Amino acid sequence: HFRHVIEMLQNNYNRLTAYSELMTALNKHESTENVEQVSLQILCLHMGAAVGALYLLENESNVLRLVGGYALNMTEDKLEYKVGEGIPGQCAAMKQNLEVNDIVATKGFIIDTGLVRVAPTNVLAVPILFQENLIGVIVLGAMQPFDKLRLEIIKNSVPQIGVAITNAMNMDSTRKLSIEIVSKNNELNTKNAELQKAYRVKS
Repeated sequence: HFRHVIEMLQNNYNRLTAYSELMTALNKHESTENVEQVSLQILCLHMGAAVGALYLLENESNVLRLVGGYALNMTEDKLEYKVGEGIPGQCAAMKQNLEVNDIVATKGFIIDTGLVRVAPTNVLAVPILFQENLIGVIVLGAMQPFDKLRLEIIKNSVPQIGVAITNAMNMDSTRKLSIEIVSKNNELNTKNAELQKAYRVKS
């Protein structure tokens, strides 16, 4: 009984540590690329995942594109999936967690250890949602099943990642728009100066 209480307290501590680490990191990094990479890294460390991938949905083409990897060979691994295709695509289509504990089904998701290349025995795909809309999918690979604690960590973390990615995307768009407005203003000012010059010459 005492051991059970200690285990419960330890689990709560691990869960809170994972959550606070993630929130601190997400509040620090505002560009979309930073948010993607940092959140995936923290998630993999706390989930005990040996390899991880983050795919974002491109709405126009309905394709999931690989935008971040953890211990992943970004050149060799598949960079995009149609919704419904493969484990990431199936997870996106269902908008639900998809766990696969079958070495054959996960062959395409190889872990490069620097020594040998192995396929993870357990793969977990989790949809990233923001206000019920699918933003992307996180896929994690591990050599052991994801226990209850880890599933709870991901359940608490992924909604926050969804919010952070959406915010970062909006910030990126706003930044891009500001740069465009400044550039257009400069263009107008130059044209204005030219017109005034031409007007002065004429008069």
